[in-house]
Amino acid sequence: MKRLAIAAMAVLAVAVPAVQVDAWGNTGHRLIGVAAMRALPDDLPAFLKTPGAVADVGELAREPDRWKGAGQPHDRERDTAHFIDLDDQGRVFDQRGMSLTALPRLKSEYDAALTQAGLDVDDAGYLPYAMMDAWQNLGRDFAYWRVLNAAEKRETNMERQAWYRADRIRREALILRDIGVMGHYVGDGSQPHHTSIHYNGWGDFPNPEGFTNSRQTHALFEGAFTSRVARLDAVEAAMPAADLTGFDVKARTVAYLTTTLGTVVPFYRLEKAGAFRDSDPRGAAFVNERLAAGAAELRDFIAATPELVLVGLALFLTLFIMSPVLTSVYDDAITPYFEEQISFETAVAAAEAPVRTFMLNQTRESDIGMFLEIADNTEVTEPADVPFLTLVPAFITSELKSAFSIGFLIYI
Repeated sequence: MKRLAIAAMAVLAVAVPAVQVDAWGNTGHRLIGVAAMRALPDDLPAFLKTPGAVADVGELAREPDRWKGAGQPHDRERDTAHFIDLDDQGRVFDQRGMSLTALPRLKSEYDAALTQAGLDVDDAGYLPYAMMDAWQNLGRDFAYWRVLNAAEKRETNMERQAWYRADRIRREALILRDIGVMGHYVGDGSQPHHTSIHYNGWGDFPNPEGFTNSRQTHALFEGAFTSRVARLDAVEAAMPAADLTGFDVKARTVAYLTTTLGTVVPFYRLEKAGAFRDSDPRGAAFVNERLAAGAAELRDFIAATPELVLVGLALFLTLFIMSPVLTSVYDDAITPYFEEQISFETAVAAAEAPVRTFMLNQTRESDIGMFLEIADNTEVTEPADVPFLTLVPAFITSELKSAFSIGFLIYI
């Protein structure tokens, strides 16, 4: 509950016009979003690389901080998404909690496990689930975008093409918004205080090195100090190279947050040494390195999303393109048959007609000719006369050729 109290105080401060509140969400989140977008690989959709898109993500990356203070149940579900409090051994809150590597698959299971252990998710937070949820949501966004993009290019009816274009443009705006939201949570994951029980001073824990217990530690670091010393060129220079090898979102999230947790003690040692005074370059270097870590992780999260999309894209496109055929089969064959309006044989014939037309339109004549030759059928002179049992393997062969060609073009 202490975390929620801090958030509520921040919202009250924002509500007072005379008070200027500088937070990680103003300077740090904007820089993380901009640096990540500017570093995206060239093979991602072009609309992501425009100056407008880069600027939009930078601004939208601040948005989840603006949601705070809306009331319940909103705050209970949203505010605790910004952090996860890990102890010095990497367990959620204390020895009763699980380690990051042992996080359950579902957030509901996580909540139940914490409750059973006598912990409160309001105190523990659930940042890993917010990051993974946002990444999976972005995957759905890209799936719809690819379908709309393909449909717009294939459509010959100008009215429908215009609708696809308008919907694609709406989808692009939504993708940028969702990248911004994901960027916020990924950015939170780069801030040491968002991964530790020592989130605002060392707290009531063993403190052999005599670290500060000031309740202003969190706000002064990520707010005023960061806004003074953070620089885009320094962030971009400190970003590590992209690493998408074997990308697994849960494993990647765990490794990322574990790395950030490892910067908590170094932060407090720097604070004790006076590094977060403006004249000390060590503090600025620490801030820009942490922002660079967030920007690099966001870049990789975005770049890895289309890999998820490609796995299910073929089936999704097939259902999308064949939807008129499937509708026709359902309306003209399945429904009348189950309502006992037509016989089974009539239903089969009614279902075959639209499927045959679809396959004929998608099958190369050379493939049909090859299977007619294999069947030693010399009687067919018109496409409508091709036996269904000959058309099916010809269609499959033709589709496999197209898939191979597309795969080859993607590879090169």
